[in-house]
Amino acid sequence: MEETETSVVGEYLYDFSFRGTSWERAYRAGIERLAFEAAAKCIHPYDPIVFIDAVSAAVFHPQAKSGIVREFMKAICAFINDELGLRLEIEMTRYVGEYGGGGLVYGRLEPHMSGDEIVARVKGILNARCGGIPDLAIDFEGRFLVEWCLECIEVAEIGDVDHYPEGDCAKALAERLQESGVVLDCLRSAMMPNELERRLSNPIEVKAEHIYRARAEYF
Repeated sequence: MEETETSVVGEYLYDFSFRGTSWERAYRAGIERLAFEAAAKCIHPYDPIVFIDAVSAAVFHPQAKSGIVREFMKAICAFINDELGLRLEIEMTRYVGEYGGGGLVYGRLEPHMSGDEIVARVKGILNARCGGIPDLAIDFEGRFLVEWCLECIEVAEIGDVDHYPEGDCAKALAERLQESGVVLDCLRSAMMPNELERRLSNPIEVKAEHIYRARAEYF
């Protein structure tokens, strides 16, 4: 497991997965884009896979993934506040996960409202949009507030008290962020240029490494 960010863990906020999601596809696409850029600048005509391997090895992946998760949590916080009229503040302190897999987001969450006030506001919105209040919105005792809010928003958008939340809001937010280029920006920020140059500068070493080294699973 990898640990990033500050030494202050904070409370659990969200479960963020890469493997098997659109985030993984966007991550791979970002690596390929950086590999294309590296190929355009390189004087040696290596195979495309060589550039992908070199870029993958030159990115500090914990930093890249942490940056992606942080931007996603900012988007979630703003979305919840806009949709439910809340005043949540979220500060991510740590993302703990495996290369390419899911992970846990820790941080500080300041609601600036009591639990009863949050529940009353959400109930009012759901009652107005759905003509009733689903069982999940009665309270969020034993639930994580961020996930509970997203589920309530999804039910309100569908307008059906019997709708079972399937994570549609988080998926839509993820797609929006991916289209904005946030994944590529985070990968670029986590790139180690000297390491990339070292890996591409000597054709003999590149050929030997490509032949004898099994491709590392970086993402």
